[in-house]
Order: sequence, then structure tokens, then C-alpha cells
Amino acid sequence: MLTVTDEAASLIRALGREVNAAAGSGLRITIDAHHDSLSMALAPGASPGDAVVHTGGAGVLIAGRR
Repeated sequence: MLTVTDEAASLIRALGREVNAAAGSGLRITIDAHHDSLSMALAPGASPGDAVVHTGGAGVLIAGRR
């Protein structure tokens, strides 16, 4: 389960505006099981297998396992 606060959604939207992100873009969270870590970056859209959460006008893309 993922909860995106109003403040987080606002920051994700602001980041998207800064880089003129297209519709469907969002903050992509990638899980690195080998290093037990997460990484985040703006992405132009979801990749096959990603879970997509839209909340407060912000998109969060959670990378599927590879």
C-alpha cells in the first residue's frame, strides 16, 4: 500500500512543472532488491509491469520487479 500525502503530491506536481513533464509522467520508484534500497526519479510514463497511482493530480509509478 502506498499513501501519498497532499504535500507530497504538490511536490511531485511542482517537479513535473519544472521540467515541463508530459501527461502520464510521474515520480517513478524503483526497488533494488540486491542493495535493499529504493531510488526515485521523474519518468515520462509507466513501463510495462509498473503499478500506477494517481492522487492529488500527481502520478506515482512503482516499478515492477525485473
